[in-house]
Amino acid sequence: SVVAEHYHVTVADLCGNKRSSKIVMPRQIAMYLCRTMTDTPLEQIGRYFGNRDHTTILHGYRKVNKEVTNSIETRSLIEILIKKINPS
Repeated sequence: SVVAEHYHVTVADLCGNKRSSKIVMPRQIAMYLCRTMTDTPLEQIGRYFGNRDHTTILHGYRKVNKEVTNSIETRSLIEILIKKINPS
């Protein structure tokens, strides 16, 4: 919900089947955060995101992870989102 709020989309959009650029990146970022911040298996994360295959979750994670390593903007965005999710 934090990612959806940040990008001004709904949680339903993140879990839905739309593939517009307005939704794809926030969805992949949410997948990345689920993977990095929890011990939840890929299959279960896939179920949360509208019954997606575990390989889709892995693809989203890897894509965002690559962006985090290559882009200072993406890295700082992820850090901001993590602080919003876990303020302590």
